[in-house]
Amino acid sequence: MKKFLAGIASLIALAPIGVASAADMPMKAPAAPPPAYSWAGCYVGLNGGYGWNSGRTSYQNDPNTSTADPINFIPDPFLAMFGASDAYIPTPTATHGSGGVFGGGGGCNWQTQQWVYGVEADVDWAHIAGSNTTSVFSGPSGFGTGPGGGTSIDNTGTANEQVSLRWLATFRARAGFAVQDRLLLFVTGGVAVGGVNTQGSVTTSSPFPGFINPAWTGSDSTVKAGGVIGGGAEWAFSDHWTAKAEYLWYDLGHVSHQLNCTATNFPAAVCSAGGLFPTLGDATSSVFGSIIRVGINYKFGS
Repeated sequence: MKKFLAGIASLIALAPIGVASAADMPMKAPAAPPPAYSWAGCYVGLNGGYGWNSGRTSYQNDPNTSTADPINFIPDPFLAMFGASDAYIPTPTATHGSGGVFGGGGGCNWQTQQWVYGVEADVDWAHIAGSNTTSVFSGPSGFGTGPGGGTSIDNTGTANEQVSLRWLATFRARAGFAVQDRLLLFVTGGVAVGGVNTQGSVTTSSPFPGFINPAWTGSDSTVKAGGVIGGGAEWAFSDHWTAKAEYLWYDLGHVSHQLNCTATNFPAAVCSAGGLFPTLGDATSSVFGSIIRVGINYKFGS
């Protein structure tokens, strides 16, 4: 019994030493958190989406014209003898269109804490095309196709205009905020440059056989510059790859072409010698709209 009690006493005496020894043992350091994702660096990528042109077309009279025609709406004394008034084209008329876009670009970002700043440029092939066909309104007996001898009554007519955005390039600044480590919300704006094709006509038809049925046609292809603004979100799904979705609103101003007389059922000389209006003025179209697109980028560096 005495030996048992002595053993218990020895264990109690040694216990603090064991506890102290365990406390002195080195502890394993906790794992370091992964470094925060950095948006800084340059990148290249591809994008694709869909666009809408919301433009309209108006018909502007020729400043050198002082006689009646379907656009300028100047009274024609010849028609007045029959109680008819001149025709005119309603203005403006919608030439809305839509179509796909696809292209690529690149840029560079700089980051300060959660704020991200950058520049970006891209160029997209586009087929955003639209057209509009409008009746040429007239008085009770139609409208004239030219002053004096070239005028015929009871004509009917239509005006058609087609506007197509063939390609679009943008040069923009970006500013964003990383709401999460790998999720960036941004706004963007800058300069847009695009290739625009426009073509149209005003055609007439008389119910009387042998009467002149002329048409006025024109077209133009040009490069226009304007502005672009928008915004979107970008997600870094790996250290080097990001995916984005964005909306852009562009405005390229106006494009125009002249409507010149062309022959239909008479020789071409009738436009100059037959008493017809040589020109009806200009068809002028606005080019602006929206683009929604998604893209994928590869970021260089770490």
